[in-house]
Amino acid sequence: MIEQLMSNMSNESCTPVLPAIGPTQEHLVFLQAPGAATYLAEACIDILRYSNELVGQEKFSWTIASAPETSDRFDDTGDQTRLSLVLLGNLNGPATAFRQQRNWLKSFHGNPRRMLATGSWVLPLIAAEKNRIDRVALHPNFWDVAAEISPSVKLSENSFEFGQGISTAAGFVSTLLLIRRLVIDVIGEAFAPPLDSYFGFKDQPKHDGSVLTKKAILHARGNPLIARAMKRMEENIEFPLPISKFADELGVSPRNLQRTFKKCLGDSPSTIYIRLRLERAYLLLRTTDMPLREIAFACGFGDTSGLSKWFRREVGRPPGQVRNSERWGEVDATTPSV
Repeated sequence: MIEQLMSNMSNESCTPVLPAIGPTQEHLVFLQAPGAATYLAEACIDILRYSNELVGQEKFSWTIASAPETSDRFDDTGDQTRLSLVLLGNLNGPATAFRQQRNWLKSFHGNPRRMLATGSWVLPLIAAEKNRIDRVALHPNFWDVAAEISPSVKLSENSFEFGQGISTAAGFVSTLLLIRRLVIDVIGEAFAPPLDSYFGFKDQPKHDGSVLTKKAILHARGNPLIARAMKRMEENIEFPLPISKFADELGVSPRNLQRTFKKCLGDSPSTIYIRLRLERAYLLLRTTDMPLREIAFACGFGDTSGLSKWFRREVGRPPGQVRNSERWGEVDATTPSV
């Protein structure tokens, strides 16, 4: 359903807060050093996956390879895809691994837009690219070694150093921050708050809205009336209010509210309100054992028949079937759109 909201939206009359997202795809190749934690690549990919959901398009793609055993060639493919190499190392790489990685970089013939190195990968990158690097973020385990490899390279006091050509991160957590920085560099600072909120990159003193609310505000380009209306709708899930009541509280006419939602989001306020309540119901179906009757009441549908009617209309399946498929890990493409 969120995908439907995004596909129907029209931003012609909304405040131009968000930058346009270009069509060029960013492809990241994750190369893992021997002994590197495999979960780190998966954590980075989670950030890319959620970023795609935020912008409503497959802006980022990725592959995972083994390094330095890989002999593949990785290149940009012109205007449609830009390549970044993400070199994932460990925090105590042996000398043999260092030599292998350094030799791989020397023989590398690809043409990446960016190279991002973490952990033990920073050392061979310094050796291979020292003429292009001025300052690096490096784990303390490797400081003495780095001084021997390239005395001219300055060690950063930051957990990561981001650049348009070469970027480095000292450890595992700073690698996630580096990927976050790359993502924001591509899609724009306007998407930083929801990204930070979702992954906990920054302290969030209060709940700042559901996924649907965040996406509605983003794709309405920050329109203040949409933001205020969505907030009031979220505050009235269990006991829904008439749209005219929302309009009165917001100081606009019902027709003005209707026109703004239609132009900015492609749907009426009542339709968005229904979807917001369905999103809450879907969350309760997935994460609790609450009976359907209680979920229907909690989300303002009154009874299970009302809940089932709207689930069938918007999701294509009844809520009981959605719950069973989630429980057994059989989620299809329609379910996450609630």
